[in-house]
Amino acid sequence: MYPVSERWNRTLRKSHTVDFKAQLFRNGELLDDGIPILTGSIQDNSTANIRKRCTLALAPSAGVLEMLAKDVPQNGGLWPTGNEIKVLGGLLYSDATSEYVPMGLFRLARAELQASEGQLQVAIEGWDRGRAVSRASFTEPWAIKQGTNYNVAIKALVKAKLPLLIDDDFILAPTNYTTPNLVFMGPTDDPWDKAQLMAESLGNELLFDGNGKCVSRAFPSPYAPSAVFDYIEGEDCTMLTATRDLSDEQSYNGVIATGESSSNVAPVRAEAWDTDAQSPTYFDPDFPEASLYGPVPYFMASQYITTKQQAQEAAINNLGKVKGIVESVSFDAINNFAHESYDAINIRQEKTGIDDAYMIEQLTIGIGPNTTMGSVARKRRVGLVND
Repeated sequence: MYPVSERWNRTLRKSHTVDFKAQLFRNGELLDDGIPILTGSIQDNSTANIRKRCTLALAPSAGVLEMLAKDVPQNGGLWPTGNEIKVLGGLLYSDATSEYVPMGLFRLARAELQASEGQLQVAIEGWDRGRAVSRASFTEPWAIKQGTNYNVAIKALVKAKLPLLIDDDFILAPTNYTTPNLVFMGPTDDPWDKAQLMAESLGNELLFDGNGKCVSRAFPSPYAPSAVFDYIEGEDCTMLTATRDLSDEQSYNGVIATGESSSNVAPVRAEAWDTDAQSPTYFDPDFPEASLYGPVPYFMASQYITTKQQAQEAAINNLGKVKGIVESVSFDAINNFAHESYDAINIRQEKTGIDDAYMIEQLTIGIGPNTTMGSVARKRRVGLVND
């Protein structure tokens, strides 16, 4: 969750006034500080390769139409030629002050002008910077020398595919692990996917945040997350509806990680299992007969894993993502622009039996008057309730 004041959290629970801003950037430089937004939405999906997407309807002002002229403006305007739009959501306080949070920095991907019954409608679509890295395909072999620190390799690859980034645009969790010899080439090697896989081999996620910074960080725990906001039914609850669902479709109780690099002298392999006897997905390979659930492993094969220790850490860290029965809560709520995927939240609703801390997996925030927020939050159940 983007850092906000306590006043922000209090204000959300009573009648309040919202506001939106959109800023246009080219090569990191501000072109326009007041793009007029009418409606739209911001989507944030932690399971997607490109996590954030915006769809916006703009007021057809003279300035907007000038930026969409039939000839590309010198500064690119709103044409999908590399410019970016930053969306901010805010609360207007009673003392005439305000507070805004960045909801995403999006590379413009599409613009549409439609005339209907004498009315002109303008719509744009954008994606976070991961899509720009992904689309910058390798036109010649990209080699990473064996022994390169993974953060150095990730940073060099992402900067090469998105040159406008500077050093301050990277927030990478420290690591001492190094790469094998790697060569990427051709249209089948997606640069952003390769960068994410390198981070995943460390047990990390790689994403662009609301300010457009490239962030590598450990996957948050889906078991006992520390909640940043409460959705507790009652007089000041901002949750509108909720649905609870239990599924084993994405439930595993083990991770088998293997290193498939040609740099490995011998095969590298490690396992991690849910050996908590109180877990509903318990399995211990030394005592297989004691498990009712049985072995359901998630296989992780990576050319980026080069040592037994790295394989073991990758197996343990990724087990935290996949083990346990998934309890999913889909809910609608009053917009909270500061939310991001992987935020931990407390949800309580008596009739559905929802009462725990969950992690937001998917999030759609409406933009415009009378819009709401739709979310899918999940928790992995790894302990049995004692009678």
